[in-house]
Amino acid sequence: MADLVLREVVVDGWLVDVRASGGVITEIDRRLPARPGDDEVDGRRGALIPGLHDHHVHLLALAAAEPSSAPADPPASSPAPDLAATGARLAGYGVTGVSDLTPTGSSSDLAVLAAAAGSGALPQRVMVGTGPGLADARAPTPLTTGPVKLVVDDGAPPTLDTLVRWMRAARDAARPVAAHCVTRAGLALALDAWDRVGPRPGDRIEHGSVVPPDLRSIVASRHLTVVTQPGYVLERGDRYLASVAPADLPHLYPCRGLIEAGIPVGGGTDAPYGHPDPWRAIASAIERRTSGGTPLGVREAVSPERALALFLTPLDDPGGSPRRVELGAPADLCLLDGPLSQVLEGPSSDSVVATVIGGAVQPR
Repeated sequence: MADLVLREVVVDGWLVDVRASGGVITEIDRRLPARPGDDEVDGRRGALIPGLHDHHVHLLALAAAEPSSAPADPPASSPAPDLAATGARLAGYGVTGVSDLTPTGSSSDLAVLAAAAGSGALPQRVMVGTGPGLADARAPTPLTTGPVKLVVDDGAPPTLDTLVRWMRAARDAARPVAAHCVTRAGLALALDAWDRVGPRPGDRIEHGSVVPPDLRSIVASRHLTVVTQPGYVLERGDRYLASVAPADLPHLYPCRGLIEAGIPVGGGTDAPYGHPDPWRAIASAIERRTSGGTPLGVREAVSPERALALFLTPLDDPGGSPRRVELGAPADLCLLDGPLSQVLEGPSSDSVVATVIGGAVQPR
């Protein structure tokens, strides 16, 4: 594979050239010499940032929702969803990595994802979770194995004993867990199970749709990560205003309060149940307004830089330190059409000029 050279890009405020070789960033300097065979991209002084990571998606469901996945005449047996269309769409948003948090109990679903990732149809780096029935499974190459997904469904919640059994099955397989919690009752149940089993690094709360202060301190003391969906403030906020208990409204999809409590926080879209464009979620984390324009939980708003950082952390550490454009880092990059400060004044995927995954510029 030819070296990729991104010329005249802004990295951490410096105007530089960036060379990627073998899928890794190998040189960053003010002016890099040209070499025969280089694939050069004119960055036009736009910001170069790490590619975005969406820490909570459902790939097969998202692919099935793509218009190209709906055949005119349904065949006798349905074909696999068009993951190539999904991969291209996500790349258009600057997304270079995703965590699939579907609680699948089917090894064939994992095989479909692995085949798409292995062929390049799905170019993103993909971490997958499974349901508790596959707690002892490992994701097939080139996928990486994520946490065991545990659904604490308030409509039909598991018993505490069942939740504890699921957690222990994950522990026996040396895997963390990701507990789906969308109400304070569901979160309290999950925390009770964690108290019986004990937390371990990598344990996550998915959604954390309602995390009031009394439970927030417990989450922090257990060193749990929250992967939240700030985009739902925009997409579902008006519905929440009409249906959620007033006492819970200030704590819907919290962000700033969690961070201030010392809780690691990562961002996801929950696509296709939420819109798959993470830039919409970034804007929502900053503005905290519903689609109708009503403020919702404004005390949970974060700075533009912190909102972007929700989607820059490693797949296996969604609340960790944001990745950087630096020597030795994977060449998974997002080139923007202007300075980062300017882009963050109105975050939008329209600002994405090019997406690089493994040193290769993705088609647009």
